[in-house]
Amino acid sequence: MKGKRKMKERNKMRTAVTVYAAVLYLIWALVEIVLSPHLKSMMQPFTASIINEAVLKTLIWTIPSVMLARRFDGEMYIKKDKPLPEKLKKVNFIPIVILLAVFTAYLLGMCYLSKGKIAVNKSFCLGYIPLCAMIGISEESVFRGLFLNSLLKDGRKKWIAVLIDSLMFLAVHFPIWYAHGELVHNFTSGGFISVMVLSTIFSVVFMKTETFAVSAAVHGYWDLLCYMLL
Repeated sequence: MKGKRKMKERNKMRTAVTVYAAVLYLIWALVEIVLSPHLKSMMQPFTASIINEAVLKTLIWTIPSVMLARRFDGEMYIKKDKPLPEKLKKVNFIPIVILLAVFTAYLLGMCYLSKGKIAVNKSFCLGYIPLCAMIGISEESVFRGLFLNSLLKDGRKKWIAVLIDSLMFLAVHFPIWYAHGELVHNFTSGGFISVMVLSTIFSVVFMKTETFAVSAAVHGYWDLLCYMLL
């Protein structure tokens, strides 16, 4: 009887996550292809980014994914069984600091190669710091806190779960690439590989630290450097 209840709950989780994923991709495609261009034409780029990356992502990404992860916590690979401060005490932050240093060195190098010098973008402002923090939280809550978390508990090998999650993370970028006319270029140039590599890194951070808060911080730091330098 207990096994049947467990299987029933597992099937409910699979259905709920699948439906949410389908709805998320559909709605977000409409946001990026239809709504975002109008927002950018009517207001300043930073204001449009706030609405798109903070407000809409919180409503469409963060809130539903957190609710689903909490609803099916028993079916998740990493459970919310301990308070965040308690989990953070057990995290070895030395590899995280090294990873952030690697991110910094890489993007500084890319900045120098593209501009001939290392300089902060003129359009960058301090408002991008909380914006990138929110982007990290929203994207990691979905792709690591919910999708990867459920895939890992679903009996798959870890590398397969990470690969599936990376492909899903890649796919969510298609609408914005399409809207900017960069979809084909990002495949022919190999740009899509960097997205999958980043997704894999965030997944490893999530699995090693057992909390999406750390992967969200790492993700947000990467985005902040991109806004600042590239």
